[in-house]
Amino acid sequence: MWISNFYHDCKRVFITMPGNPVIKFIKLWFVPSVHIMFVHRIGSGIIKLWPPFSWILLIPYTILQLIIKIVYVAVIPAKTEIGPGCVILHSYGVHLHPYAKLGKNVTIAEQVGVGAAKLSDTKYPVIGDEVMLGIGSKILGPITINHHTVVGANAVVLKDTPAYSVVGGVPAKVLKIRRPKKKRDNRYRHFRRNRNAHIKTDKRAGAIHINEK
Repeated sequence: MWISNFYHDCKRVFITMPGNPVIKFIKLWFVPSVHIMFVHRIGSGIIKLWPPFSWILLIPYTILQLIIKIVYVAVIPAKTEIGPGCVILHSYGVHLHPYAKLGKNVTIAEQVGVGAAKLSDTKYPVIGDEVMLGIGSKILGPITINHHTVVGANAVVLKDTPAYSVVGGVPAKVLKIRRPKKKRDNRYRHFRRNRNAHIKTDKRAGAIHINEK
């Protein structure tokens, strides 16, 4: 499981890099996000093993985690649930709570904090899919950042956010609701109700062919 998640982490970084695929593959292993997520994925896999195997493997993992903390000043515990495709744009100062949950394809900038708002909190932030956490943003308390939310720089989010929203400020407020991208082509919407119509799309020619019985 952790190998699959790490593969998607690397894939997201790879597809955004310019240049020749071979050069991109070499450069990939020097990206801080790959180093941080590699150590986290290893840790998340180790804690699921039965003891004493997990106890033995936790020794090298602890050393790797310490190196990440010193070099990148990043603290991402093994218990933190992070979906596949996570990318850390700027590694410096990222801190995630052990019981925080992050969905897939989350993008994290530098100095981002995700954790408790107060000592008495028993629940922690849940970050949805395709969320962008801007530089210096703080996600605090038992809240949910719904999917496709963009959290602005230095925002302090203390309440739930709606999907496809842009939030910012201290405390954060909804600044904008973005429209989700339409997956269907509206050019043939009037044929959808006709069960006898067969629709074929020619992507190369940019044309849509509709045959009716």
